[in-house]
Amino acid sequence: MKRSIIFSLALLTALPTTPHTLSNQLLKVADQAGIFNRAIVDILKVRQKIKEFISGKFFIKGALCPLTIVDGQGNQLSHKLNVLLKRPEAIFGGTFIVISTSHADLSHYSTPQTQATLQEYITATNKQNVLSRYERTNTNGIATGLFALHPITQEALPIIVADYILEGYDTRVTQAHFAIPAHDQKDFEFAHAHNLNIKLVINSAEQGKLSSPQYNKLTKQLVCAYPGDYDDCSVIDSDFLNGSIRAAYDIAMAHLQKNNIGSEYKQYLLYQLGNKHYSLHELQMIELTLAKENKELSQSQKELLKIIMIQAQADFLTIVEQFLVNAKDAKDLMVELIEESCALRDNKDAYLLKWAHFNTTETEKVVFKRDINTFNNFYKFGTELVDFLGDFASSLPCALETLKSVKNT
Repeated sequence: MKRSIIFSLALLTALPTTPHTLSNQLLKVADQAGIFNRAIVDILKVRQKIKEFISGKFFIKGALCPLTIVDGQGNQLSHKLNVLLKRPEAIFGGTFIVISTSHADLSHYSTPQTQATLQEYITATNKQNVLSRYERTNTNGIATGLFALHPITQEALPIIVADYILEGYDTRVTQAHFAIPAHDQKDFEFAHAHNLNIKLVINSAEQGKLSSPQYNKLTKQLVCAYPGDYDDCSVIDSDFLNGSIRAAYDIAMAHLQKNNIGSEYKQYLLYQLGNKHYSLHELQMIELTLAKENKELSQSQKELLKIIMIQAQADFLTIVEQFLVNAKDAKDLMVELIEESCALRDNKDAYLLKWAHFNTTETEKVVFKRDINTFNNFYKFGTELVDFLGDFASSLPCALETLKSVKNT
């Protein structure tokens, strides 16, 4: 926790040199009451992540693990399955493995009993073009009859072939996905559809808010995935990882490396177009240049750009998820702050402003995916969010002073 706060102190220097101070009275009262003393760390960090994402400086971090494969009788197969754990601190929450139908070695992942059904599913899936598979992901999937051994507990995790993982950056690296359904909404929905185990391994310091796990009052079961990516969260039911979530990442990585069961993965989050990789800002410039020169793209080029858009949207929403959840806890206040920030910046046409005011039954994520359909709009929205979060943080003098005081403790 201390290390994370010190990191956030460094982010203070990245705040706008001429921020727009928000005058909202409720914000001032809440700041003086210490309500943002914890949240300031997350505000600064998500702002920095968005800033890095749109400029191509955001690092994918995780653990690359080769998993041992066994059949239903526990017999070990000769090949291993590589997965990228996006969140090593939540590794004990992994309950199943998903392989994309695009996996190069997919033919190795079946049994005599499942081979025909799998082949039928794969054939039907591959008849669709790639873009339609990205756009119409669902909870369909077929169990292979094989299992991957959990890298720490050695529990046999079912291996399933499915398409819902296509847009994830871990799938783009390994064509496979280590599912942690209690802390990933798509995994959660898939687990519910297939009656797979859901294990909560990250908990909130403050119960009862939308930024804490949500349970059905009758069944006591989770009603949705809990991101749990906040500095004051704790890892639970995870043996030697129990405790601070920030310490847990390093402890998990050290354990995986020490026991030769995983290695650290770190790479810039960029998007492949042709033989090169581009940032969101570079894609925006390519898009603007094409429009300026009135160049017509082929159908395949258009589809590729749409796929990249879907991938980038998914990555961005993963980054801002904790901001969205926290914003829902104080929706009216957040709308007022966004309005004031946009007014001070004379940005009346900001998509962020429209986004804050949407009043449909759709979620923020659905509205974002529907409305942000060009890289130019995407980049502008990211910039607007960075500006707003900068104004927001700079308007919390008490919380910032509390954060700075850590240096003296």
